[in-house]
Amino acid sequence: LGCHNLVSEVRSAVSSSPVSHIQLACTHQYCAFPLNGNELCIWNTAALCEQPLILKGHHQQITAVAMSDGRQCLACSASQDYVIIWNIHDCTQAVHHGLLPHGLVIGTLLGTVQHLGIHPNKQLVVACAGARVFILNAEVSDFKTKLICSSVSYFNPLRT
Repeated sequence: LGCHNLVSEVRSAVSSSPVSHIQLACTHQYCAFPLNGNELCIWNTAALCEQPLILKGHHQQITAVAMSDGRQCLACSASQDYVIIWNIHDCTQAVHHGLLPHGLVIGTLLGTVQHLGIHPNKQLVVACAGARVFILNAEVSDFKTKLICSSVSYFNPLRT
């Protein structure tokens, strides 16, 4: 009694690859998820009339996604080949000007990244691949790729 809230579908996407097992990401304004395996789809939830932003740069399937909120919204996507950081505003502007959006590769060949996290200062990205944890430099302005820290966990992964 008294529960009259309904869930209604606002948007939907069909991907050629399953995504139910992949880490997705949302902020107050954007949702990000893999599309067709190696593309990153960004939906602006504040402008439902706009087409989603499709970001291409991975050659292999995206396995994890993270986003940061605030003045400079960043998305980060990972696959076995690359970890890429994307400035959502810059990518959107590129598309509006008829250009191809691009991101910055901040890590290569880390393995299958299952989880990503962007530090609140937006200068670091944490990537978890297997038993390894990588801390990557995500400073978009300096165009340097640098592994800041790598740690190996000796705990067995949880199995259900």
